[in-house]
Amino acid sequence: PGTPYVISSEISFSESNSLGTYLAFLAIAALAAAPVLAFWFRPFWNDMQRLAVVTDEIGAGHFEVRATQVRSGTLRPFADAIDHMAGRIRELLAAQRRLTNSVAHELTTPITQLIFALELVKESDDPARTQALLDGMAIDLKELDSLVAELLEYARLDHASVYEPEMIALGALLSQSVEAADRKS
Repeated sequence: PGTPYVISSEISFSESNSLGTYLAFLAIAALAAAPVLAFWFRPFWNDMQRLAVVTDEIGAGHFEVRATQVRSGTLRPFADAIDHMAGRIRELLAAQRRLTNSVAHELTTPITQLIFALELVKESDDPARTQALLDGMAIDLKELDSLVAELLEYARLDHASVYEPEMIALGALLSQSVEAADRKS
């Protein structure tokens, strides 16, 4: 007790177990395992390649492609997520197309009415008729302004679902429409 001891040992390689022999053994084991690992990893690699092709197709705008050929259980959740994403993008693009068509239609009506009324104003010699046409044009411009304001509000909402139904008086709405049509004729 109280006396320090140092214990050491030497590692010596004999001719039969040299470092070169160990490295050679590891190299042979790696070469022997390579075909087994390649056989085991090949289906996973093929599924990765299929997913790459599918994502390239989606990136090119072909949203109908699906990653149904993926068989690997590890990659299946990724394939399902890619399929879901492609379907959602297709739905969003279709909704955007419908919105664009609706906006074009809604804006075209008051613009056409304004053009028609402007032509009638040019041809009118009656000051009362001209004033009635100008009043109708002012109403059409307010309608156009309202439509643009609604579109801007829609853009600000960023597709948030804040739809709140409201009650309207159908009779009042119909009488406004009839009055607007009378002004035009």
